[in-house]
Amino acid sequence: MQITINTHNLDATEAVKNYAEDKLNALAKYLREGDNADLVVTLGKVSEHHTHGNVFEAKAHLKAGGKDIHFSSVKDDMYAAIDEVKDKLLDELAHRKDKERSLVRGFARKVKSLFRRG
Repeated sequence: MQITINTHNLDATEAVKNYAEDKLNALAKYLREGDNADLVVTLGKVSEHHTHGNVFEAKAHLKAGGKDIHFSSVKDDMYAAIDEVKDKLLDELAHRKDKERSLVRGFARKVKSLFRRG
């Protein structure tokens, strides 16, 4: 899986980039081995006009297996925004993997029932 980290209205430190990369590498186990997965993560501030504290945003765009998945999170803490995006992506990938597995098992049940009748 290829991970690209971009920034917007923010000079991200190496610690933040490494944290994001470490957290998002966990997504690889939910992808097929043959998929050429590209993950583009954009980290940054929502805008410069907030007068009370910083508001950070993490956006993720995953292209894998011919499908696109987009998620974003806005939090007061950059690390929390990264964690929320990772959790949303994991939920979506796990859902898609379970759905695919259910379809395959359902088809296998149908074929097995046809052989029993014959």
